[in-house]
Amino acid sequence: MEALLESGPQALLQIVYVLVKDNTFGASPSDALVFISLIFSVLTLSSRLVFDDQYLFVPNANKMFPPSPAFLFRAFFRFCEVTARLLTLAYIWVIFGGRMLYVWWMVQIVILFIFYKSGYLGVEFWNVFGYV
Repeated sequence: MEALLESGPQALLQIVYVLVKDNTFGASPSDALVFISLIFSVLTLSSRLVFDDQYLFVPNANKMFPPSPAFLFRAFFRFCEVTARLLTLAYIWVIFGGRMLYVWWMVQIVILFIFYKSGYLGVEFWNVFGYV
């Protein structure tokens, strides 16, 4: 829950801030804090996704200490996925405005609900919101 309700919106707002911020006068000391916080938010989101999808993999692929190559690959893939998704949402926000994000999320929810009704997302209805 923390990743979805805190780190996700925080990372999105920080990316939008970085994209919109005017760098006419150079970098300020607070910029380093924003970047560090942004990196930790993205890491929190991606690590939550890695641990949420553990049941899909064989036990050897979940070995974290020392990490197996499959675990490292999955963690890197999730980090890239979260970063790409956040950047996409941030660019939609900057270019089209914040209201377009609601349209984007509603379209995703409708498509995922169709997948749920078709049986592709399992039996739990909340899986629809897990993919958004």
